[in-house]
Amino acid sequence: AAWVLSELNRRIERFTYRPQSVRALPHSGWSAPPHFSNADEQAQLNDVLASSLSGTVTHSAGVEFYEARFKKQFAPHRCFQSKGGRLDVSEECVSAREAARLMEDGVWQHRMQTGGVNLARAVLRSERLPRGAWPAAHLCRRSEWDGARAGLLRVPGNASAPAGSVYLAPQGLFSHFPYGSFFPA
Repeated sequence: AAWVLSELNRRIERFTYRPQSVRALPHSGWSAPPHFSNADEQAQLNDVLASSLSGTVTHSAGVEFYEARFKKQFAPHRCFQSKGGRLDVSEECVSAREAARLMEDGVWQHRMQTGGVNLARAVLRSERLPRGAWPAAHLCRRSEWDGARAGLLRVPGNASAPAGSVYLAPQGLFSHFPYGSFFPA
């Protein structure tokens, strides 16, 4: 569990202060300035939890997908308009067109949004909330906690590190996007 908090902090700092580091990620080498480099803490937490649960480091759903999405959405119009039959060949425009291509590729989108998450879902198990944890759910109907998803948190690449555990509350307990989209109950 300590790794999850440390990694979350590291990622937020990394993508806030060094947005160009997005290029070092496995599926974002195409990106050119300006970088979107999503540092949103909830999106980062989703990827960190998926990484810890699956043992495979991922940035795909929280950073890499959004790099392409927002690169395409906020690209200058000149990047997609030809002048005299030629497209702008600046690094920014080539990157924007690659982002647009990726956002039209349903296989790529699916892989970015679910790749790491599917690995994490595969190791989650359903279980009843332990009786000692009921006070934490005092505002909710206890019946909603039956079948909550649980899993072991590990440090990816370090089998000797102690494991922690996580309970993911049922999606119905949230009114917006926590991790429900990634780990539906």
